[in-house]
Amino acid sequence: MRRLLIIFLVCIYPLTGYGQEQESFNITGGIGIPELINIGGRFQINQTELGFSAGTLPSADEEVFSLQANLLYHFGGSTAFSTRRPWYIRSSFTYSRSDTESELAKYLFLDLRIGRDLNFSDNFGVQIDIGPAYVISEDITEKKAKENTWFLFDIDLDQKVLPIVGITFFYRI
Repeated sequence: MRRLLIIFLVCIYPLTGYGQEQESFNITGGIGIPELINIGGRFQINQTELGFSAGTLPSADEEVFSLQANLLYHFGGSTAFSTRRPWYIRSSFTYSRSDTESELAKYLFLDLRIGRDLNFSDNFGVQIDIGPAYVISEDITEKKAKENTWFLFDIDLDQKVLPIVGITFFYRI
């Protein structure tokens, strides 16, 4: 897994435009699958963003959280509020953990999305994106027999490729 991350970082380095101007930091918050309700940050160099987020779902009887690293490359179009192009491709690596009375579930996801920035001002906007996620790893440990589930049926990730969507609000510093 470490080798895959090193290869990924070496491949994306030329896209960062390192050494050029237009650097900024974005504070982010949003909701999506698999990143849940999340907060994070992204460092931007030219049309490339490299970021992180931590997410959770509020629940009284289970602990659910996610950690995500993402890379965005902006292309196409223009906007009056920013020199950052509005269309982007986003790739993310997500660790998700759910601890309930009946099981402990851990997942690793790799996703690729296409999305768009909607700028409301020079500093504030929203990003909306959609795409597929691939389940890299799934580890489920049964603690005890399951009772009735919330929807009266069990949701299982039998598919290795899942549709995902995300909405992220950002504030440029």
